Amino acid sequence: MPKSGEKLPKSESTRLKLLDCAVGEILEVGPDNLGFTSIARRADMSTGALYARYENVDELLLEVWLHRGLPALRRLIADMQESLITSTGKAARRRIADMLCGPDPELCLISKILVIARRNEAVGEFVIPSTIDAINKAKKDTPAFDFYLAQILGVALGVQGTGFVGLDWFSPISIIASATRDATEFQPLDESMPAIPEASGFDEGLDDLDRRLFGAVSRVISRVGIDHATISRIARHADINPASIYMKYDDKNALLAACVTHVMKGTFSQNKDMIEYYASLSGESSFKTVSNSAVVMFRGNQSTDHTEIRLLRLETLFSAGHHEELRVIIHKAFQEILLKDQENIGLSKGDKLVDNILPVLVFSRFAFFGHALLKEFDFTPADHPYVVSYVEQVNQRITFAATDNPSIK
Repeated sequence: MPKSGEKLPKSESTRLKLLDCAVGEILEVGPDNLGFTSIARRADMSTGALYARYENVDELLLEVWLHRGLPALRRLIADMQESLITSTGKAARRRIADMLCGPDPELCLISKILVIARRNEAVGEFVIPSTIDAINKAKKDTPAFDFYLAQILGVALGVQGTGFVGLDWFSPISIIASATRDATEFQPLDESMPAIPEASGFDEGLDDLDRRLFGAVSRVISRVGIDHATISRIARHADINPASIYMKYDDKNALLAACVTHVMKGTFSQNKDMIEYYASLSGESSFKTVSNSAVVMFRGNQSTDHTEIRLLRLETLFSAGHHEELRVIIHKAFQEILLKDQENIGLSKGDKLVDNILPVLVFSRFAFFGHALLKEFDFTPADHPYVVSYVEQVNQRITFAATDNPSIK
């Protein structure tokens, strides 16, 4: 960058302006819908100005990652590493929590580019190795660091996809930061856990048409994302006529709403058991039992047997971040589940979520989306050597918080 007061060369000024406009477009319409025409219009330039610098949109996306996304990821990781320090980490935890409140545009950019990198070969061939390198450097000193990053990315995607903005995430971030710091002991899986993670239960309660349709939806979206998933493509994968879909669903969004709501509600009973434990701290569910249940849920989510369902959840939340109609659907589904969570922890029944308790209720649900994303980069695998240690550290802190024990340093 030039010294203060010095004027940038015109070519550099134009390049920076185009990058800023590209970032604005990515945040507004999503990277799948990025186009030279809209960027040129935003920059008040001709499309020729873009073609003079970039061969195609993928080249521009790589430039955005190199000069905006990757530096932002490195700054985030630096803040996360600082937040692990017991004596001085509070300020860093507050910065991270404030980033999630909005959420921060840089954090949105990171999450969006990472999502498309897994299915866009031209973008992924640089984004993936640079991301892996940045995370591996952090994991050298903190073996559970990928869990922490997954949590932050999951919340960022969740806030974008549900519209739960303006919340204070400091308490969950403090829980995760201290748990990550202390999750350094390798612990084998409990002998009672299944060797193969639990089945997802995707087909439960579905008629034959929806079973075929929802399966096709998950296959198509996991491969190409929601923006490129068409009714005709879904129909081909389901081996049915598109007219059969329109007889039951008005459009693609209606089909997605039914499919996503079904998938989201599938894990409700498992979360309900854990929330009831934290609320009552009774002898009916031991700390060990609840921790083991959380590990089983994590391993089921990350299992290679459930890749399509995992990516369906991820891609849906990602797309809701820049599709208002889909965001309304996702918000409604989350609200119904979280209202039940509030009842389970003893809050009065009603139709309004309590803002000061909402982050604690939803952060573990949002984490699964971050885990799904980092799984595509070979992090947070189902057989992560520190998963038991990490989960026990997190559950220990939530248990202490439920009994008003100030355990977070």
